[in-house]
Amino acid sequence: MTEQKFGLSNGKPAQSAPPLILHAHVVSVSGYMNQRQVFVLDNMQTWQQIELDLDFSVRNGQEVTISNGALGSFWLSIDSHRSTRVKRIQ
Repeated sequence: MTEQKFGLSNGKPAQSAPPLILHAHVVSVSGYMNQRQVFVLDNMQTWQQIELDLDFSVRNGQEVTISNGALGSFWLSIDSHRSTRVKRIQ
């Protein structure tokens, strides 16, 4: 159950500590040139880029890792060298 709450903010303190890292596969990626991408994962979570990064490219079926960052931020990584800051929207 904590995986489904990972990245959501409801203003209440968490009952138990959420995972620090989440692994999933991309089901779909939307967004067009000069727009932030939206990533739908196989665990039914939806995440959106916070900052525009035209060089960050993810394909359907690719494994991604989402991890906690500083000050409540989250990072979506496709390998150890490429990541983008994201927020959970669903």
